[in-house]
Parts: sequence; structure tokens; C-alpha cells
Amino acid sequence: MFLRSLLVFISLIVCFALPAQVRTLDFFVTTAIDNSPLIKDYQGQIRSATIDSTIINASRKPQVDAIGMVMAAPSYKYFGYDGAVTNTGNYEAVASVSQPLFAKKIYAPQYEEIRIGNEALNNSSQVSAHDIRKDVTDQFINAYSTYRQYTYNSSLLKLLDEEEPLLAGLVTNGIYRQTDYLAFELEKKTQQVAVNQLYVQYRADLGELNVLCGITDTAYYELSSPSIMKEEPQQGKISPFIFQFTIDSMRIVNQHDLIDAHYRSHLNWFADAGLLSSRPATMYRNFGFSFGISFVMPLYDGHQRNMQYQKLAINENIRMNYRNYFNDQQRTRVLQLRMQIVREEELIAQQKDLLKTSQQLIDADKILLGKGQASITDYILAIKNQIDIQAQLNAAEVTQFSLINQLNYWNW
Repeated sequence: MFLRSLLVFISLIVCFALPAQVRTLDFFVTTAIDNSPLIKDYQGQIRSATIDSTIINASRKPQVDAIGMVMAAPSYKYFGYDGAVTNTGNYEAVASVSQPLFAKKIYAPQYEEIRIGNEALNNSSQVSAHDIRKDVTDQFINAYSTYRQYTYNSSLLKLLDEEEPLLAGLVTNGIYRQTDYLAFELEKKTQQVAVNQLYVQYRADLGELNVLCGITDTAYYELSSPSIMKEEPQQGKISPFIFQFTIDSMRIVNQHDLIDAHYRSHLNWFADAGLLSSRPATMYRNFGFSFGISFVMPLYDGHQRNMQYQKLAINENIRMNYRNYFNDQQRTRVLQLRMQIVREEELIAQQKDLLKTSQQLIDADKILLGKGQASITDYILAIKNQIDIQAQLNAAEVTQFSLINQLNYWNW
């Protein structure tokens, strides 16, 4: 316990002796987004989708295959396959090539599927960055709240240290009693413990903020005020939250097109050249080539096409329900947050007025204390009241920051 207190005390001396680096909210948000493995995952999937598009392009070009086969079908008297069917054997070594014709409408939905997938990945990446911004801001607000309480209590401790020699002289001159001095010392030591506890808590909050952002730094540094401002939605801009439902709609339409493409008739040309023979003895006379066109038209599959249409209609109805529910929830959240922010602003104004009056009382008591005309108990009580008011003000301002952060998140 003694060693821990000593380490905290040494850390406090170092913090006051050396100018600390100041870090901003933007620094942590930017670092967290840059370090996010999820966003890097989305970026990798987008690059992979580009390759998928290239693969489709390649499948539309002539496809060349090499085919080799040696097949023997021996027969003897009343045993063996019919020679008219098997030719007693088959010897093949050819190169074949084929390519679909007039297949633009068949491949178009596949390209569209990739494009929609990229839209979804980009949108998900934006939402993830927005989530990271909110989470990091929440933790920054939490750490900043502790930091501000720590610095405020440290300033009060410094004030008590400055008053101690004056009070000791007044006690020596018999103006104040020894018990008054002991009460003052008790308050100063209590304040020292509070400062140490806040310092430890601040380092823990700062460490959690670093972990959230993927920062391995363990050094001490100060935090600047977050200065979070209310943001209004941009006119004409579609929120990525809402755009996700648009992407789902695009996917359903694309699935409809993919089903239609599956049932389209398609035409292929093909050709081959090489060796094709049924007898090894005459293989040298069976080199040649062939070419042709194949045509496929789906006619009947048990009405599977209509069944798949019905499934898509159900999915569209589900999508509409989710979208309407989200819109209603978002409007309600935004309205409630705006009302809470107004109430919090009124509370902060009242607490600032109380803090101003409390400071005036401390200043007056300090003057009277120097003249030996004020009660030390009243002076200590005034300091305690100011600490309580400052803590309440700090909590209210942190709550306001948090509410604005939530409003900006949903008002995106």
C-alpha cells in the first residue's frame, strides 16, 4: 500500500514538473478508424469483388479445353458390348473451344450483383466508422470527465497548500486553536487522497481509450475539451442507416433479374480439332475438326420460377416493415434527445451560477481567514460545497456531451 502511494506521488510530481502532451478527440477517432480491422476487412472485400467482376469478363471469352481419352471395349463370342455402340474402343485427343453468344442480358444481373455488393460494403464501412466515432467519443468524454475533476481537485489541493503556512502562523500567534489547524490538515490530506484516486482513475480511463483505438502508448498526456457540437442532417443526403434498406431493395430487384436470366434461352458456338478414332490401326487417318452451335431454351420446371418470385415478395414485405420501424424509432429518439439536451442546458446554467457564488464565498473567507476573522470550519465547508457543485456541474456537462454525441449519431 505504501509503495503504491509512493508511486502515485512520484507520478504526480512528474506530471506537474513536465509539460504533458495534449491529445484531441479527433486524434483518437482518426487513429481508431485507421486501426480498425473491420474497416480493413471491408476494404479487402471490395478489392476482392473487383476480381469477381474480372472473372465474369473472363467467362464471356472463348473457353479452351484439352480433351484426351482412351477407351477399350473388348468382346469375345457371346461376351462384350455391342460393337455398333462402342466401336470396340474410342481414342480421342482434341482441343475444344466454346463461347456464349448474345449473352449480355444473362450476364448483366451478375455484374449488377457485384456492384450492389460493393455499395453494401462501402455503406457498411461508413456505418462502422460512424459506430467507432460514437464509441471513441463516449470513452473520450468519460476520460475527459475524470481528467477535469482531477485537475480541479489538484488546484484546490494547491490552494490548501498555499494557505497552510498562513494558518500555521495564526495558530502559533494564538489566533486559531490547534484543533482548527488539525481540521484543516485533515481536509488537506483527504483532498490529497481524492486527487490520488482521481489520478489512478484517469490513467485507467485513458488506458481504456487507448485500447479502444488500438494505441499501445502508456504515457501520460492531457485531453483537450471535446467541444462536441450538434450536427444537423444535410439536405439531400441519404443517411447510410436508411441507405442500407435501399441496398436491400436493390438486392431483391437484382435477385428477380437473376431468376429471369436463369430462364433465358442461350446460344453457344463451339469447335474442336484433333484426333478422334475408334481403331488404333487407322488413327493416322482420323485427324480432323468439327464446329457447331448449341441452343438451350428452358420450357418447364414445375413452376419454380413463380415460387421464387413469391419468396422475393415476402422478403420485400419484411424489408418494408424493418424500414418503417427504424424510421419511427429514429424520429422518436431524435425528439427525446433534443428535449433532454435543452433540460441539461438549463441545469448547467443553474450549476454555473451556484459555482460562481461558491467561489465568491471562498474568496471572502480566504480574506477573512488571513485576518483571523473567519472560522476555519466555515472555510473548509465552503471548499467542500464547491467541490460538490463542481462535481455536479462536471457530471451535467458530461451528460450533455454524451446526449449530443447520441443525437449526432442518430441524426446522421
